[in-house]
Amino acid sequence: MADSDADFAQNLALLCSYAPSIAEVCRRMDINRAQFNRYLAGTAAPSRRSMRRICDHFGVEESELRMPHARFAEIVALKPGASARFGGASPLPGYPPQVYANAQPLPDRYYGYYHRYFYSGAGDNAITKSLVHIFHDQGRAVWKNVELASRPASSKGPRNTLKYVGEVVVLTDRIHVVEYEMLGAHNFCYTILYPAYGNHLTWLNGLQTWLALSPGRHPTTATVALKFLGRRVDVRKALASCGTAPDDDPRLEREALDRLYAVHQKQSAALAVDEAWG
Repeated sequence: MADSDADFAQNLALLCSYAPSIAEVCRRMDINRAQFNRYLAGTAAPSRRSMRRICDHFGVEESELRMPHARFAEIVALKPGASARFGGASPLPGYPPQVYANAQPLPDRYYGYYHRYFYSGAGDNAITKSLVHIFHDQGRAVWKNVELASRPASSKGPRNTLKYVGEVVVLTDRIHVVEYEMLGAHNFCYTILYPAYGNHLTWLNGLQTWLALSPGRHPTTATVALKFLGRRVDVRKALASCGTAPDDDPRLEREALDRLYAVHQKQSAALAVDEAWG
């Protein structure tokens, strides 16, 4: 099996994982189940007609389906409405009814892609740059965040990927985001952002609180800066610049670094709380 055929089979299986069942996918596309299983196994390739049905159903291009699997998985993580398209349950944690009753809808100007910058944890100078997508889904403002681990210089393989999903609401003139790690929901992050004042949206600033993944699992809070990239971007290019790097890395944007320092501070704005021993 050629590499592109193996990638196609893996990518198709990933898309199907969002659906209630393979049988449901075949029924909706009107494709024979036995034939579709051969596509998943990589023992047969779809005809032009079947390929168009597959692409139309999942909302992807044929060129995307033939991407290397690791890159395809990163892009799918940022596509809106995957679970809703198949009638699955919403993956969002949601807010209490009282929050929705008092919240305002997120203004349309905030929807799109952002690069997110924050210090990875207290006590070091590592900055994480990730890609965020905010989009409409079933009347809610959905937030998806993809973080890529830095690849060692000696490695050419795919980088480890962390994917988070959450919901955005506006409450008391602030933008609130609660997100959780999609794989196992082992980590939550709560972010509060100032809205953008004026007519031009470029940066959003605020604070985020999360559980550090480093040894010790310290509750951590840090300043965060989001740079607006636009409604439509080249996702592969935007992800390629993401990762974790020291704050003196010349590839990091200077204005992002300036925004990560608290007012009148000369040190990185990240704080971790140690466990009290009794």
